[in-house]
Amino acid sequence: MTTKHSQLLFLGTTLLAIPGLVFSKGEITNFETESVSATSSSYVKDAHRYEWGMSDDLLLKYINYDSKRLPVNSLPPNLVKIRRVANSHSYGQPCSIFVSALVSYKYKPTFPGDKTGSGNCNLGQVITDSNINYGSLDLFSNTVDRSSTLKNIERIDVIYSSGLKSGTEDLAHAGHFVIEKSGNNPVKIAAILSLDENKNPKTYGPLISIYPATFADATQIRYGITNVEDSYGWLTTEPIAPQDYLADIGVTQEPLGAAFVSLADLGLSANQVYFGVSLIPSDVNSTTSDLINPLTYPLNTPVFSGESIQDPLPFGGDADLKVGIAGAFELVPTSDNTQPTQNDDGNSAGSNDSQSIVTTVLGETTTQDITDVVPTQNGTTGGGGGSGSFGLFSLLSIALFRRFKFRSNR
Repeated sequence: MTTKHSQLLFLGTTLLAIPGLVFSKGEITNFETESVSATSSSYVKDAHRYEWGMSDDLLLKYINYDSKRLPVNSLPPNLVKIRRVANSHSYGQPCSIFVSALVSYKYKPTFPGDKTGSGNCNLGQVITDSNINYGSLDLFSNTVDRSSTLKNIERIDVIYSSGLKSGTEDLAHAGHFVIEKSGNNPVKIAAILSLDENKNPKTYGPLISIYPATFADATQIRYGITNVEDSYGWLTTEPIAPQDYLADIGVTQEPLGAAFVSLADLGLSANQVYFGVSLIPSDVNSTTSDLINPLTYPLNTPVFSGESIQDPLPFGGDADLKVGIAGAFELVPTSDNTQPTQNDDGNSAGSNDSQSIVTTVLGETTTQDITDVVPTQNGTTGGGGGSGSFGLFSLLSIALFRRFKFRSNR
């Protein structure tokens, strides 16, 4: 892939310099990007030819936040774990994305495939790489109020398995950016304070809410509306396995929203080691759900239906997300082979004792899908990490959804 041209966008910088103009906490309004030539590919689905790589991959290089120019994604995560809980509407590995489109069935970026030949997307890549010409769509939707993009996703773990810490004492300007198409759907985020022996989150910091751009309380973290806007195609796989190639369900013209969540916001202190972050649906509450165990999360996360935005947030299944780091960061040195005890808000499974850090050389990010199964009407139960048994109600759902036709209206 070769650099085609550099595209630095500074609209928000000018606005930041105007005296008396104050942005709300977390708001990002300016991206600096670079366009590189995309790789072309195509496939046929439902008698339509889908053509990818028709223009550029738009790579995010810097965000401008609070008069600071912060580099992004200086270190990629080792692992992205897609934590799924099978439900009566969806199982397998359903994926939905938004993508910069020239017209229907013709898309600007390289196809973010899972490299297995199935045609399904690599959702970990879509969520965490720097290409903002695509992102996840309706990430946590698992009710029929958004029937075209039903899923079984309950949590996204973005993991640095050897440990990560700030490279600066200024914890207000090192942290994680979260992109959300149009900035209108909330999500929650928490720092992973420790990992278990299987590289699953063991303890979390406080659960932090990111509010829509229109949320009235400027003291809360909310999205800003950035200087990047495009025509976005909406594509999805079937909600019922086996999933294959993404299919078109519509095109809209929208801007990208973005929020910055600092390490200070996440409850971290200077030089504190942590292991990434988890994206969590906005209807999850740490007092009623065990953050470690997605089986305790609500399995009926709704989408925003137009009601007034209020707290606690009751919706957010239609969050369209990407996440990454911004600011100065460093990995834990190889010689630092113990994990210090971290402050814990009580959302832990087991003790918060020290454990050995697994030192990993960073390379290509690995996506791992993990499916948990809840008890069904016939009493069967599946455990974490397996396909499990779904019972009679799921078999009926399969029959219904195989007759399902995607709806293109949004």
